[in-house]
Amino acid sequence: MRVMKLETDKEDLMKNNRIIATALMTLIALFLLCAWMPRQAELRAESKPYTTPQPANNFGQPEDERRVAPGSIQAEPTQNPPKDSNASDKTPSAAVAGSNDKIVGRQQILEAEQRLATLGYWTGPIDGVLDEISRQALVAFQKVEGRKRTGVLTVDELQALRTGSRPLPLYSGAAHVEVDLRRQVLFVVDGGGTVEKVLAISSGSGNSYVSEGKKCRAVTPVGHFAVYNKISGYRRAPLGLIYYPSYFDGGFAIHGSASVPAYPASHGCVRVPMFAAKQLSEMTPLGMDVIVHDGKATENKSSIPAA
Repeated sequence: MRVMKLETDKEDLMKNNRIIATALMTLIALFLLCAWMPRQAELRAESKPYTTPQPANNFGQPEDERRVAPGSIQAEPTQNPPKDSNASDKTPSAAVAGSNDKIVGRQQILEAEQRLATLGYWTGPIDGVLDEISRQALVAFQKVEGRKRTGVLTVDELQALRTGSRPLPLYSGAAHVEVDLRRQVLFVVDGGGTVEKVLAISSGSGNSYVSEGKKCRAVTPVGHFAVYNKISGYRRAPLGLIYYPSYFDGGFAIHGSASVPAYPASHGCVRVPMFAAKQLSEMTPLGMDVIVHDGKATENKSSIPAA
């Protein structure tokens, strides 16, 4: 009897050990599964392309010529380019050409960046990488030269850069800023009449919208103005987020924007790329002349009196 009892106890012990071992293995498996699932979610998230969030805006439809209070005509509306525009809303991130164009290499990109800088266009590092700064400089060159606004560097565009020249301002005299609405570019002009910097811009679209319940039309004013107010950093305006605004007429300002397409798309302000906004603000002190024109001198004037 005692032997039988010992055998029974031994079997019970082995059974209990198997149960404990099974439970431990189950717990370990659950632990590993819990650790694995979040990591897979992270990997899936990392594999998705990052999209920069765009500032919200209050874009409407009614129409009016009224100007909104200072700082209110600022936003990032989503609009389509005019049908008769030669602008492109595509944003190539590298030196990619069409099927009938020859794709350029690093040496050609270096040459293009150097030529753009030499001609006064706002470029980043001369490093053989066609990044967003270089692309915007190329777009500005294409705008000034009346070429198709693609931002794509091809052999043809490189040849145009080789034979191109620094653009000329419409006005001479004191240092000033010229905003060319026809070509959608901005010139920073020194006191000797030389264009120091050229930037691609996006001005008023001409569309209708509503701001704070009031009807407005997105038109950039033409004329002779001066910088009368500046804000450092970001400002949350009624129609969106703006960066380093320099106000030159009522609520109209030159400011950095995350959206600077190759065609007019703003509510009336002059949008410039974010990468240039701070330095441009430093280059345009209070009182500096800002001339906004549509390709021809206004009021039969071609010079600005020196201060």
